This record gives sequence, C-alpha cells and structure tokens, in this order.
Amino acid sequence: MTYISDVNIGTPWNPYVIDLSEVLTGISTIAADDADNDSDWWTLQGYKIGRKPTKSGVYIHHGKKVTIKRVK
Repeated sequence: MTYISDVNIGTPWNPYVIDLSEVLTGISTIAADDADNDSDWWTLQGYKIGRKPTKSGVYIHHGKKVTIKRVK
C-alpha cells in the first residue's frame, strides 16, 4: 500500500487491519569470527560499538545475545 497524506482507509464497521505477525526483527544474519576478538560487540540496532559495553543492556557478541547487568 502506498502512503498518501491525510487519507482515511477503512471505517469503524470495516476497519483496515495491518498484520504485523510476520515482521522481521531486522537482524537477518550475523557473521561470527572464530578469532577471539573483544571488539566484536554490536547493539540490537546494528551499530558496532567496538568494545565491551559499560552500560547495562542487551548486546550481540560473537553472534550471541549477551545481557550486561550494572553492578552496584
């Protein structure tokens, strides 16, 4: 469907349904190196950060999801 500004599609009795059940995550493949490289850290948005993260969150390291928790 093409976006057109200020256009109403559907009615309250017959709404237009957007099916998001098959939307992908945006990460299709991750090339993992066999070398032990500590600079291989990525965010879930696809940005390479280049070193082990200091902030808590979920990251990708060597093709696997890694959760970093902040230590108090």
